[in-house]
Formats: sequence, C-alpha cells, structure tokens
Amino acid sequence: MADTAPPTDSQTPRRGAIGIPVAAGIAIALLVIIGITASGDDDDAPDAAATSESTGGGGGDATSGETAPGSAVSDDLDGETGSTTAASEVPTTSSGSTGQITTTPPTVTLPPTVTLPPADPAPSTTTAGTPPSATIVVTAPPTTITVTVPPALTTTVPPAPVRDGCSVLGADEFDDILIELTVVSPTTEVASLRVGFVLVDGAAEEIVADFLVLEFMSPGEIARVRVETFEPAPSGNDVSALSCLIDMVEVGDLLANEALATADDTCSVIGVDDVGDLQLTATVRNPSSEELDVIFTYAVRDSQGVRVISDIGFADATGPGQTVTLDVDTLTPLPPGVDAATLSCDIVGVELF
Repeated sequence: MADTAPPTDSQTPRRGAIGIPVAAGIAIALLVIIGITASGDDDDAPDAAATSESTGGGGGDATSGETAPGSAVSDDLDGETGSTTAASEVPTTSSGSTGQITTTPPTVTLPPTVTLPPADPAPSTTTAGTPPSATIVVTAPPTTITVTVPPALTTTVPPAPVRDGCSVLGADEFDDILIELTVVSPTTEVASLRVGFVLVDGAAEEIVADFLVLEFMSPGEIARVRVETFEPAPSGNDVSALSCLIDMVEVGDLLANEALATADDTCSVIGVDDVGDLQLTATVRNPSSEELDVIFTYAVRDSQGVRVISDIGFADATGPGQTVTLDVDTLTPLPPGVDAATLSCDIVGVELF
C-alpha cells in the first residue's frame, strides 16, 4: 500500500467533523487566559498570552496546539522606570473550517510603576560671599630720602724718603763749581753736623774734597744747601762729566759757650739786594751777665721747612741782657725759581765770646 501524503490546507474539508474540536480548543484557551488573569500572577501573564492559537495565515496544523506567531506577549522592562509594556494587545483572528472566529485578549494589568529614589545630590560647595569689587586708593605721605655721600677717598702718598746726597749744579758767577748737598740729621737731639763731600771728574779723579758744618740741626731735620767749592769749572763750564758724593757725616755736641735760641731771638726775610743776594733782619739777645760778642746761626727755610740757607751773623759788644737788631746780607742768591716771599728764617742758636 502506497504512502498517503498529509492533506494540505486546500484539501481539508471546509465543513465537517473536524470543526467542532477546533472550536472546543479555542474555548479552552480562553478559559486558561481568564484564569491566569484572575489569579493576578504577573509573572505568568506572558505564558498565558502565548497559548493563543492561530489556524490560518501561518501554514500551521490546527490540531498541533502551537502558538501562532504574533500572539505572544513580550515584556520590555525599562531599567530606569521599571514599567512593563504588553507587546501584543492587537486582537487576533483564528480561522477554521467552519469560518473565522475573532477573539480579543483580555487587558493585562501591569504592576504599578516603580519610582526610583532620586540620586543623592552632589555635595554642594559653599562659596563664601565675594564682596563687591572696590578700588582702594592709599595716599602715602611724601618721603624725604637723604643720601649722604661720603667724601672721596683721598690717598696721600708719602714722599719718598730723603737720603743724603750730592749733585753738581754747574758754575757760579765766578765760574767756580757749584754743588748741592742734601743731609738728614741722624741725631736724637740738637747737634752740629760736619758733612764731608768729594768732587770727581769723568776719569773718576778726585778734584775737590771738603766739608760743610751745619750748626744746631734738630733731630730728623733736612738741609738742602748750595755749596761753593771755589774750584774752577772745566772749559766751557761743562760740568756734565763731574759728579760728587757725601763721604762723611759727623755729629758734634754743643760747646759750652753755645746755647739754643730763645723766644727773644727772631729772624725775618726782607728780600734780595741789587745783585740778587737774599737780605734778612735778625734780632738777638745777649743771655749772659757781661758784655760779649754774640755769634748767631740762622736758617732760611722753604715752604716745606727744609733748610736751604744756613750761615752765621755777628752782634759785637753786646751788653748783659741786651737785645740787638741788625741787617744780614746772606751773600747767597735765591735758588732758581724760588720767590723770596715763600721763604722764612729763624735763629737756631747763639755762641758767646
């Protein structure tokens, strides 16, 4: 016996014995849905809706009891609001051999909407009130700043130490050799110095050897005096080949008849005479109790206090305690370039005879 293929929808009898079971199945499904709805079981609502059966339009077997597509109820849960939405609230239509039966599914009551508590508010930041902007004007009192600038530093360079020495100046008015001696007193008290010097020619031959006495030299006193050698100058007064040197300085104590000058002994510069020699005025006093001749020693000094002329003068037959004033011709011309007004003189000592 040959296999018989199952009948297709076109072969199924439109009316007949099979129409009653289909109707009965639909009735049973409605009762199940109503029972589920009455029970209020929210979790089984989707399953009850899924039992809705369709016999037409989908090509399925009317007796198989399968759920027709499009009749299912889907739950769409909104994670934020918690609401449930029925995916199928559209009436479904079932078709059978006896005709079409239209069913309307019952309304599904959804659970109330769950309202989530509001999120915790973000911590607020309290900002202190900002005062309104303002312009503050501060008026400072005038300030007087006094800056004291120290005086410029003045460095005084001490002069080079003066040393004993001798130099040839040239020839005097008599064509004799003229020299200059510089001596610093090495003593610690007033004393007389005997200064020896030597004049030599270009062949180192000694042509003059003599000495000069400087009376009443104070300790450390400087004398720079001209000395006439009475030695004729070479032909043409060319003294460039000549030289001189100090070869001796002797210190002599004061003699018994010598005494230092007092306040009564004075000296002043008058000027120069017609031949250019320096002229002085001297005042001396006889300190003894008898009449004596007074020999006085004077010193003419430049502006630095250096003794530039040193010689003696005479006051004859001076009575006891008598004061004598006299003019003194030094017989010495002024040093070149020296003004008589810049010179001074003083009496440094006396000698009684």
